[in-house]
Amino acid sequence: MTNWEQIEGYRNLIRELGLPRKEFALFGLRCPYCGKSDRINPLEKPEELASCPEEYQKLWEQFGRAGELVVCKFCEVLLVMDKDQKSVTPLEQVEKGEDHEDRSLGTGM
Repeated sequence: MTNWEQIEGYRNLIRELGLPRKEFALFGLRCPYCGKSDRINPLEKPEELASCPEEYQKLWEQFGRAGELVVCKFCEVLLVMDKDQKSVTPLEQVEKGEDHEDRSLGTGM
C-alpha cells in the first residue's frame, strides 16, 4: 500500500466515524489545500471515543507525535498542527519526513 492509499484510508475512516464530533474551529490556521482559515477542526484522541477502531489508534500512533491531528472540514484533508499551534502540515509530508515549513501556512499574523 502506498502512502497516499494509506492516508486516503484514514480519511475514509474519519468520514465513516463522523469525526470530528465537536464543532470547534481553530481560527487563524489556513488549510494548505483550499486556503480556508475557519474550517480547521481538531480530531478527537482515541481515548476520547467510546469505541475506537484499531485503525484510528494507528493513525494517532503514527502521526500524533508530530503534533495534534486536525482536519479541514471543507476539503476533508487530514493535517498535523505543530506543537506551537501556529501552522499545519499535510499528513503525507509528515510521514515522508519532509520539511515542516515547505507546504504549511502559518497564521498570517
